[in-house]
Amino acid sequence: MLPNRLPNPNIDFEARGGYLQDPTSAMAFLDRFHDQRHVGNDFMSAVRQIDGKPFFDLLRRAAPQKASELGKLAAERNPSFLLDTEEERILFRANVQSNTITIGAKCTCRLQAHAVAGGIIIIALNTPGYNKMSPSERGKLYAHADHFLTWAVGRDLQQWLKRRDGGKILLGQIMLGSDSELPKELLEALSHDQWLLGQGLFTFATAFILLHELGHLHMDHTGCTGIASILQEKDADRFAAEWLLSSLSVARRLNCLLGMSIALLWLTIFNVFLGPGQNRTHPSGHDRLFQVLDLAISTDDEVESITVWEFVSRMLFIHMDTAGFQFEAERMQGTPRDQANYLIDLISKQ
Repeated sequence: MLPNRLPNPNIDFEARGGYLQDPTSAMAFLDRFHDQRHVGNDFMSAVRQIDGKPFFDLLRRAAPQKASELGKLAAERNPSFLLDTEEERILFRANVQSNTITIGAKCTCRLQAHAVAGGIIIIALNTPGYNKMSPSERGKLYAHADHFLTWAVGRDLQQWLKRRDGGKILLGQIMLGSDSELPKELLEALSHDQWLLGQGLFTFATAFILLHELGHLHMDHTGCTGIASILQEKDADRFAAEWLLSSLSVARRLNCLLGMSIALLWLTIFNVFLGPGQNRTHPSGHDRLFQVLDLAISTDDEVESITVWEFVSRMLFIHMDTAGFQFEAERMQGTPRDQANYLIDLISKQ
């Protein structure tokens, strides 16, 4: 059970509509930034330049204490933002040579679904009497999260398998039920707190990813492979985490760490279902998850540590159980950090 001090869903979060509900969906959120200029002859219908101001506005909402420094960073780099509406894979990419940040619209929608599922799970864990509930009663609290995760994870895995193996594997062959779109009734069934907290997590998750890409531009990272590229990725992760977490209030800091966890868990899913793999440019998702959070979480705040690691370990368990992992009960008895470390170790040894 999570400790009593859970993130307040009404703190610092701006209510937004769902990504299937115009005009405030994730796709519409991106679409309202664009102008009509297109980039490159091969991508006339897929990639277009969009207004970067709303992205910087999002960063100001996530880290208002850094507004002045953000203005200086924006003036220093003044990057162009490109929106790719066709690419399926996770696409957030900085290019120092062209001074651009490219964002994938489809993967952004999936990130939002992961964030909403996270909000549902946090609200469930904070339900009075949770520890005394039967498994079926708890299952009812989590039910909506299952739909969001099935939809998003199925599509995350589909694009990854397509890149790895070639060809297109049907969603129903990857995860039962993932071939169905999310019904409007599902979004309408969410409570105000579930949706508001999910949207807050989405804001912080997106802010972490955007700041990671801005970090690449700020540090003039150039394209490379091997250990040099992996070190650049770690530097950009540190830049984003330090930027977001500096001088935050207790409530905002906890919300921010949970949002960062959503982003990092999202990058870990491929390792959970498809193995650690080898990547010549980026750290493994599961290593990144532990290393970024272990540096970011305050060792002086026991509640912060327990809350964030408990959330991470529960989310990892949900994904890993779905993927068919077997667990040693005695290894799940330590602190939440120990549990997360054990689960990540399991992923690395597939």
